[in-house]
Amino acid sequence: MGEQGGTVPFEKWPHLMAVAESLKTERRIVWLKARQIGCSWLLAAYTLWLCMYHENTPGVEFAEKEDKAKELIRKQKFIYRTLPSPLQAPVKTLDNQLEIEFLNGSKILAYPSTVDAAIGLTAAFAWFDEFDFHDYGGEALDATTPLVNDVGGQVFLTSTSNPETAVEGSAFKSIYSQAADKGYKAIFYGWDVRADRDAAWYEDMKGAARDLFQFEKHYPFSDIEALSPPSTVVAFMREILDQMSADTTSPLEVIDNVINIYQNPVLGKHYVAATDTSHGVGEDDSVTVVVDPITGAVVADIISPYLPPEELAVHSIKLLEMYYSPLWAIEDNDWGEVTIQAALKVNYAHIDPVPGLENTCAVSWIVRGVVDRPEDFLHAVKVGVNFFAVPDVISAGNNINAAV
Repeated sequence: MGEQGGTVPFEKWPHLMAVAESLKTERRIVWLKARQIGCSWLLAAYTLWLCMYHENTPGVEFAEKEDKAKELIRKQKFIYRTLPSPLQAPVKTLDNQLEIEFLNGSKILAYPSTVDAAIGLTAAFAWFDEFDFHDYGGEALDATTPLVNDVGGQVFLTSTSNPETAVEGSAFKSIYSQAADKGYKAIFYGWDVRADRDAAWYEDMKGAARDLFQFEKHYPFSDIEALSPPSTVVAFMREILDQMSADTTSPLEVIDNVINIYQNPVLGKHYVAATDTSHGVGEDDSVTVVVDPITGAVVADIISPYLPPEELAVHSIKLLEMYYSPLWAIEDNDWGEVTIQAALKVNYAHIDPVPGLENTCAVSWIVRGVVDRPEDFLHAVKVGVNFFAVPDVISAGNNINAAV
């Protein structure tokens, strides 16, 4: 259907054909998108095809609310009715607003996302439409995924970015950002993938928008723009982050599936390193980074939300030995103590305690939202360690942004 009503041919836009190829091979897809680029029509057609031409294929579709679940089924009924009759697989009935059942044993059921929506279901595929807007999407997904996995089925998460979850995050945003680790293929297409949209169209739409932040989420140019919080609450300028993102590179080598090498170690070169240890349960990244303090370039790193503290320590020591055991700064809060103790156990060569804190196992600096003492900060700068300004530091009026 056209945006103003009526029937129009399905537009085989290149991005839709590219996604169609992925649908043939990928078991899990998370698709972050701009509005009105054909996503829901493509998924409606694909899931309808699955059920029409594959026997005993039950599928479930989840929407934010019941009326939107009915809209998914309405789209599929519209596609079905416009097919040539030889292509229409026999159906039991088209009268149910939340279901299409075929005589071949396949059926499509649509539900609003609720805590218990998936209880008792069997599914060869699950489609969560506009997933970022589901109040209980995470719970419904957790309940549905094992059912689909048991039969080797497919899971599709599609959504524009919900402005209301831009700050605190959401299940959809988390899965998209960590797609590879979570077994998903991440797809993004912005507002400009349609040939009839250009800069003039964008400026015209932007000028008519009442809420610019919401407009940016509905019509993003990049996935960074789609996922970023509003500029009024962020500590860093989005434009600078975009430039930094464009300056990233793939590793030359990956060791043990966790150590990323961007520049090979050079004998006689001076390096510094730092580690932030997380719990390793998917909520936050554990990070060890090796930096060239002259150029500021990251020459190697370890970044993973699922690496247990003990394993992070082992891999970090291995990485740092490759770079001639540089000065190593380890944040000493929470699980950082595990990394510190591992470094001490192997008598790591270059651990430099903060003056006055030698007996605390604090290594090079302590960061707890703000730097506790000016001398700690000055010492860190002296020994060649970068401090990164964090949002709560800035909000406290302590704009620490020293780099050596």
